[in-house]
Amino acid sequence: MFTEEQLEQAVIEYFQELGYPYMPAKELKRDKKDVLLLDRLEEALVKLNPEVPVEIIREVMRKIHYFETNDVLTNNKMFHKYLTEAVVVPELVNGETVYHHVRLIDWETPENNDFLVVNQLEVIEKGQEKIPDIVLYVKGLPLVIAELKSTSREEVDIERVNFYGKHHYKRKRAAI
Repeated sequence: MFTEEQLEQAVIEYFQELGYPYMPAKELKRDKKDVLLLDRLEEALVKLNPEVPVEIIREVMRKIHYFETNDVLTNNKMFHKYLTEAVVVPELVNGETVYHHVRLIDWETPENNDFLVVNQLEVIEKGQEKIPDIVLYVKGLPLVIAELKSTSREEVDIERVNFYGKHHYKRKRAAI
């Protein structure tokens, strides 16, 4: 049986075999209140969208960093659109509006994306510390967050809750 630490290490090694570079969270240069890797994100967006002015890239980063609503579902839909299509930012150029379509991910050539696997990423949200076991980043965006559980621990519970907080089911000793 795996301990949770052994399982975490096995997952990290698996992603390294897939070509993801690994970095422990404690080595990242970031504000613990921010889950985005802003330096990596800006560099990756400039590289992917070389025709777009840096000011527009920074506006894109602001848009994905601070959503306009407090509604989680609306924000998730908007981010999905940004991720799968592009972030559209208007700019006034010589009296005319120009629309920049800034891509976040290179879907045509996936190997052009910047991948990273991180473990034990400490995030402070509303004064509470959260530390997911594994975070997979693409271009500085945290796209997969995994909390690993060992089946060898009797007290392991995974509880699934929908958007309204109602319990759908409870499964004892579930694990990834």
